[in-house]
Amino acid sequence: MKRLILVLAIAGCGNVTSMEKEEEIAPDASMTIEPDAPPPSDPAKLAFIPATVRDERGDTIAYVSEEPVHTHAGPPITIGGADCPAVYRYAYLLDRARPFGEEATRNPLAFELAAPSSSPSSVAYRVIATTGQTLLPWTDVGIADANGHYTIELYRDDIPLLGTFDGQLRIEARAQSATGTELRTFACWEHHPLAAPLSIAYPQAAIGGASLAEKSLVMPSRVIDLINAQVTTEVEVYIQRIAQPTAEPVVLQIMPDALTGTYSSTTLASYVATTSSTNPKNCSAEPLFCDRSALPDPPDHVRGGTLASGMWSLRLVDLHNGSVLPCPNNVCTIPPRMQGEIPHSYRVVLSARRVSDLWPVPSVVPAEITVSNQAVTGGWTNAKPIRCSNASATVINGVATVTCHAWTEYSELLVLDRASLELAATSIRYSAGIGSGARMPVAYLPNGMHTAPPVSWNAGDGPM
Repeated sequence: MKRLILVLAIAGCGNVTSMEKEEEIAPDASMTIEPDAPPPSDPAKLAFIPATVRDERGDTIAYVSEEPVHTHAGPPITIGGADCPAVYRYAYLLDRARPFGEEATRNPLAFELAAPSSSPSSVAYRVIATTGQTLLPWTDVGIADANGHYTIELYRDDIPLLGTFDGQLRIEARAQSATGTELRTFACWEHHPLAAPLSIAYPQAAIGGASLAEKSLVMPSRVIDLINAQVTTEVEVYIQRIAQPTAEPVVLQIMPDALTGTYSSTTLASYVATTSSTNPKNCSAEPLFCDRSALPDPPDHVRGGTLASGMWSLRLVDLHNGSVLPCPNNVCTIPPRMQGEIPHSYRVVLSARRVSDLWPVPSVVPAEITVSNQAVTGGWTNAKPIRCSNASATVINGVATVTCHAWTEYSELLVLDRASLELAATSIRYSAGIGSGARMPVAYLPNGMHTAPPVSWNAGDGPM
């Protein structure tokens, strides 16, 4: 380290001469060089000091002893400055304490305020919406720290609307100057409360009697439930477990992508006797009753391609009592976890319906039909040929008259004999909200969604 020595000499006549000298000196442990410090607050000014809060959309959430533990890994957001930043906070973490849910480190919504030191007892703050709604009336700021700064932490305990209000808020402060003049300042932020987390497992293919895997043409076992638009019974394709780990109600919207994939089917055609009669028919007057030719063999049909039909339906089942929760438009309200209760579990069931590509007759709604004591899935066409099995001819006055004494009407029946589906992987998107407030993509899932695996289904060969 160097130091500069300046020597001044003043002569009797008043002339001044100077000499500069540099010399090395050893560092002195008692000498420290401080970096530039921020300028001290104006003691006569009221102002918010920029502070930071983490964006909780970036939280990582682990479950310890059946409770969510938040690690606030999102980027820091500066509040209390000149801007009006967007702040995303889990509403239930805005409580001072809660029955379920912890934080690895605190992330308070805290504003820093510098106020005049002349009248600390006069410093107060309030929280209002830009619409004029008051969320918290004027409140004393409390005690300043050693630097004369106040820390104002906002909690849902004191401001219930912090848990539901979505929009721009401002915190205003007031104080008195040394001369008694009222000073005011404010800071604003875009407040976005997040719904409490749910434990959402990956979807998997459904199993059991109501599942697609159990629907077969061999048995048969209600393949009609999958294809008939008028049947309300559901065919389960995916199931998914959701657990409620907090004491917060959560409004969850579950939106699967459209049902996509490919299909193939084989339909067998045959004529089935539907009406027989011995009521004689004059073949000259009613020739349709007198055809004695063999019935033709109607062609079978093989179809396949990209699915152009089908839709999902959703149910949310309480696994504790089996009840089904209402989910209009796939929006379900999941009740809070009760004190002393383990995380409450639910099952999301995604079922496929109205896969009309598999209809035996494309223009006719299919049904389950019993033919020769066999239950089949099929439909009738408009073809209704009649055949005469007993006819006689008589000649009266030289005129031959043919009469059919026994005739049978047949109907063409198309029966689904084979059917298969290859359902593509399905993305399921989740958004959550609080009450009637805005719903936002669930931040703790990748891109707010899970992907259900592809599903293959083969109904086997029918009984015909």
